[in-house]
Amino acid sequence: MKKAFKVIGIIVIVILVLVGGIFGFRKIKEVTMNNERRNAKTLMEYVKTHSYEYVDDSKDEMSFRGKDLKCVPLKDLKNENIKGVIRTYNETLIILLDDSSYLSLSLDNEKIYSNNQNCNKIDTKIKVKDIKKYKENYYIVSDDNKIYYIIINDNYEVAFEEMQTEYDLSSYILLKDDVQSIVELDTASNIGIVLKNDGSLYKQEYNANYNSDASKVIFSIKKEEIFLPNDEYGNILNAVLYYDYDKKEYEIRTLVTDKGYYYYGEVETEECVKYQDIKCEKKILESEIYKKFSKDIKYIGDNYTILSDNSIIETNYLTYSLDKDLRN
Repeated sequence: MKKAFKVIGIIVIVILVLVGGIFGFRKIKEVTMNNERRNAKTLMEYVKTHSYEYVDDSKDEMSFRGKDLKCVPLKDLKNENIKGVIRTYNETLIILLDDSSYLSLSLDNEKIYSNNQNCNKIDTKIKVKDIKKYKENYYIVSDDNKIYYIIINDNYEVAFEEMQTEYDLSSYILLKDDVQSIVELDTASNIGIVLKNDGSLYKQEYNANYNSDASKVIFSIKKEEIFLPNDEYGNILNAVLYYDYDKKEYEIRTLVTDKGYYYYGEVETEECVKYQDIKCEKKILESEIYKKFSKDIKYIGDNYTILSDNSIIETNYLTYSLDKDLRN
C-alpha cells in the first residue's frame, strides 16, 4: 500500500512539474511576444508582431500579402516612379512605372519567373506621355494623344486596348494636361471631380454638343470650383470619394497626400464603445500608423501598399488604430 501511494505521489509530482513547465513556457512566450510587439521599430516589424499569433482581437490582426520578394527593379524604385498598382486574381500585382514599362510581381514565392525573381519588367511598347486614373482604373496617354485602357485577360496577361474617344467625356478629361485623375464622374449630369497637378480636387461641370460635320461630341468646361484645396491636408496624390445620399454630395473616403494618409472613420470614446445608444462621431482622421512609420512606406495604392523592404500589405491596415503601447 505504501508503495502504491509512493508511486501515485511521484506521478502527481511529475504531472505538476509538466503542467507547471507548460504554463511557464507559455508565460515566457507570451511575455517575449508582448515585448516584441511593444518594441516594433519599423512597419515591417509592426505587421509581423500583429499577426494572429500576437494579437487576441481579429480587428487588430495584420499579415503580409507578399514577403521576402526578390525583385531588383522594385528595390530601386521611389514613390514618384510608381504610377499605379493593379491587382489581379492569381497572386500577381501589375505595377505601372514612369518609364513606359510595368512590373509583373508575383506575391507567391513558389511561383517565380525564369529570371529567378518574383518580378518581370516588361515594356508596354507604347510611347507613354502619362498614366492617369479614372476611379480605380488606370489609362495610358501616349505621345500622340491616344488613350489606352489596361486589360488583364483570362490568362492574367496584360494587354493595352485603344479607346474610342469621339463620344466619351472621360477621354476629354483624361487628355487634359493639368488633370492627374478622374476621381468621380456622372455622365448623366456631366459633372465630375478631378485631381489636378496642383494637388487640389476640383468639381467641374461640362457642356456637350454634337458636331455633325466632325461626327463627334465637342466637350467644354461650363463651370469649375475647388472641391478640396491643397492647403487643408497637403498636396493630394490620390483620393477616393463616396456619395452621401442623405447630404446629396460627395464625401472623402481616403486621401493620400504629401503630408499623410487620411480616412473617414469613427472616433471611439469610452462612452460610445460602452453604450449602444451613443453613436461614435465620424470624421476625417489621420492615420496613426502612417504617421509613425511613414519612412517605411514606398507607395500607397487603393488596395495594396508597398513597403521599403519590398513587402506588400493591405492598404486598409493604415486605418487601424496604432497599438496603445507604441503611441508614446
